[in-house]
Parts: sequence; structure tokens; C-alpha cells
Amino acid sequence: MKMDPESEKGFLDSPEVRDMPEGDVIMYCTSWCNDCKKAKIWLEEHHIDFVEIDVNDFPEAGKLVRSWANGNLVTPTFNIQGNIVVDFDVEKLKAVFSIEE
Repeated sequence: MKMDPESEKGFLDSPEVRDMPEGDVIMYCTSWCNDCKKAKIWLEEHHIDFVEIDVNDFPEAGKLVRSWANGNLVTPTFNIQGNIVVDFDVEKLKAVFSIEE
């Protein structure tokens, strides 16, 4: 089987590392994670603006999450202005955002 050399150009020329989005509230997630979906709904219900970064799309994001989660790739993980919350822990999120319910 022979590949079209033109089809390889974009793949080979594309950089491996892309700049990650930035924001005050970042949720590191995966597309298949049910807790990530729940966390997204929770953030939206509380009118909290956030940036969603899929760790599968950004290898550097996965490295960050592992550094915060004892070497494990735990999603969702949040970086809230430097406050790290590993996993969808509603009580910790309420405390960081000063939400009383």
C-alpha cells in the first residue's frame, strides 16, 4: 500500500505541542469521563466561566494533571487561579468558589 505523499505533509509538518488555552478556571477532562460531564453541568449551573482542556488533545495537560494527582491521570482536575482540585469534589469546589448552598 502506498500513501499519497501530499497527505503526509500536514501531519509531518504540524507541531506536536500546541499552546494550551488559558483562563482563571481550567477543567482538565476527557470526552468519555462521566464525572467531567457532571462537573461541566455543575459549573454552568453556578454560572462559573471555565476553560475545558481535553488531556488527550494536549499532552502537556496530562503531565500537569499527573503532577497534581500523585502520578495518576485523574479527570476532572481543576486549576482555579492556582488552587488545584483533583476529581469532581463538590465540597472542595464550593469552598474554593465560596459557594454556600
